[in-house]
Amino acid sequence: MENTKYRSMTLKYIVTLAFLVFGMFNAMAQKQTAFNYPDDIVDSARKQFSEDFKKGLILYKINCARCHNKLVNGKEIIPNFSLPQLMDYEIRIFPEHNEKLTDNKVADEELAKIILFLRYRQKKAGN
Repeated sequence: MENTKYRSMTLKYIVTLAFLVFGMFNAMAQKQTAFNYPDDIVDSARKQFSEDFKKGLILYKINCARCHNKLVNGKEIIPNFSLPQLMDYEIRIFPEHNEKLTDNKVADEELAKIILFLRYRQKKAGN
C-alpha cells in the first residue's frame, strides 16, 4: 500500500515537471518565432507563411546557426542579414559555402524557407 502511494506521488511529480518543461520550451519557441508578415500577403496565405517561417527557423538551426550565430553575454544571437546578403545566399554565390550549401545538403526549397525566416523574423537592435 505504501509503495503504491509513493509511486503515485512520484508519477504526479514527473507529470508536473514534464508540463513545466514543455511550457518553458513552448514559450521559448514562441519568443523565437516572432515575425512580420510581408506587406502584400493575403489573409489566405498567412497560415502557410507561418508554417514555412517555423520550418525556416528549424532549418536555420540545423544548417546555419553553428557558423553564423554569435554569443553575446551568454546568449546565442542570430545576426541581422541584409537583403543583399540574403539574395546572395539565395543564388548561392558565396564561395565559402560551395561545399556546405549545395543542393544535395540544403535543397532550394529548404534554403527558401531559411531565407524567409531570416528576412521576416523580428530583428533585435544590436545584432
